[in-house]
Amino acid sequence: MTTALATLTGDLAHCQNGDCRRPIYRTHVCFRCWAGVKWTSIRQRVENKNGNNPSYEGVPLLFTKETLIQWVLDNPPPIDLVEPSIDRIVDAIGYAPGNLQWIEKRLNSRGPRKNIPLNHQYCALCKSIKPRNAEHFTVNRSKPSGLSNYCRPCENSYNRERARKKRDCHV
Repeated sequence: MTTALATLTGDLAHCQNGDCRRPIYRTHVCFRCWAGVKWTSIRQRVENKNGNNPSYEGVPLLFTKETLIQWVLDNPPPIDLVEPSIDRIVDAIGYAPGNLQWIEKRLNSRGPRKNIPLNHQYCALCKSIKPRNAEHFTVNRSKPSGLSNYCRPCENSYNRERARKKRDCHV
C-alpha cells in the first residue's frame, strides 16, 4: 500500500494534517486522513442537520469512521479516477462496507454536470464544457484535477475585475 502511494506522489511529499507523516494521496493529505474527511462528509449528509441534504435524511450509516478508513485502505480507488468519490451500490441499503464502490465524482453528482465527457471540464462562470487541459483551464495545484474551476478567458476577466475592485477600494 505505501509503495503504491509513493509511486503516485513521490517519496518526498508527506501529509500536512496535524502530526501525520504518511505519504500524501493526491493534494496535501494522506489516504487515511482523506478517508476520515470523507466519513465526516457522509455523516453530515446523512444527519442533515443543516437541511441541505433532505434526500439523504434517514439513509442508514452502518459503519464507523475507523471502518470506512479501513475499507479505503483495503480498496484504494483506481488510479485513473481524477476525483474519486465513494458511492452506494444499492441506495436502499445505505452506507455499509459491502455496499460501497469508487466512482468519478462528477458521475456521483446530480444535475447538468453529470454528463460531462471524460477529459472535459465544466467552467463555473461561462457554463461551458471544454477539454480538461492547461490550454483551456489555468493550473491550480490545490484542486484535485490540478486545474481551476474557470476556463482561461473567464479566469482572466474574473481576476481583472477583482484587481479593479481592489484598486477602486484603495483610492
